[in-house]
Amino acid sequence: MVQTHFCRHSTFYLFFFGVFFAFNLIVTAEVPIGRSVNLSHHTTRPLKLKILKKSFLLSNQARISLSYQSSFENLASLLPIHLEKQLISYQSQFGDVPLFKLKIKLLTPETFYQITRAPQWTNALYYKNQILIPVKEMQSPFNLLKILNHEFAHALTASLSNNNCPGWLDEGIAQLIEEQEHHLLKSVLTEWLSDKQLIDFNKLQSGFTRLPSSIIPVAYAQSLITVDFLINSGYQSQINRFLRNKRKLTNHRFWKVIGIDQRILGKQIIELVLKDRLPEEPKGLQIALNLYSPPILFDKK
Repeated sequence: MVQTHFCRHSTFYLFFFGVFFAFNLIVTAEVPIGRSVNLSHHTTRPLKLKILKKSFLLSNQARISLSYQSSFENLASLLPIHLEKQLISYQSQFGDVPLFKLKIKLLTPETFYQITRAPQWTNALYYKNQILIPVKEMQSPFNLLKILNHEFAHALTASLSNNNCPGWLDEGIAQLIEEQEHHLLKSVLTEWLSDKQLIDFNKLQSGFTRLPSSIIPVAYAQSLITVDFLINSGYQSQINRFLRNKRKLTNHRFWKVIGIDQRILGKQIIELVLKDRLPEEPKGLQIALNLYSPPILFDKK
């Protein structure tokens, strides 16, 4: 469907890709469960640099092993106190996280992409209890910590859910934890919904690294706005209970635990996103609502 509309909506795609990159929107990735990524083998051997290492404990719950090259010393020194605050903040909202170990590696961009072979739009990567971050030249501490907030949230959610959280929920939570509102995400989703429907949540269950690049900004926007809407609508305790569920955490089970019909939620999200456009385009909302008609996954009784 995206390819069918590419030529017709080329201006729109150019718009949100410009938004996506020009304003340094944080785009990070978590490798979906079951996907194999080789973090040790690469065709070009990176230059050998002096690597420093340190370990520290966060609230007796998270053992962090940090590695970085000597030129990143100033940035690395900020991490223990910052991560401690992030852990406390996360737990105040989602509950206590089980004890876990985490490796954090601050890498040069060349080493990061050689090792991970991640898409070029990836600013960091969380995979199997390790966070890999490419530190760009002259990168500000604020920007690095913002990226780290996102990836650390992935690590905490993975520990909380036993590596079993649906991708869209995981990404929505991580974006909220960044503690910086993405003002342009709503406009991206608004443009998308002008003549298309929300992305099927089932397509977002395994993360975003396998999605067509043309819909990645929409996937991030939809995930953030949906999670933010659910929390502000009083579903925080249900989300917390879902993340601690010992069964396989599928989208179907999510809607059942939350107690809301996916179709009803979808229409509420559309209304939230498009309400500011109604005075100019009164038909836009109805068109979007008519397009959004997924199967009912849960009948609220």
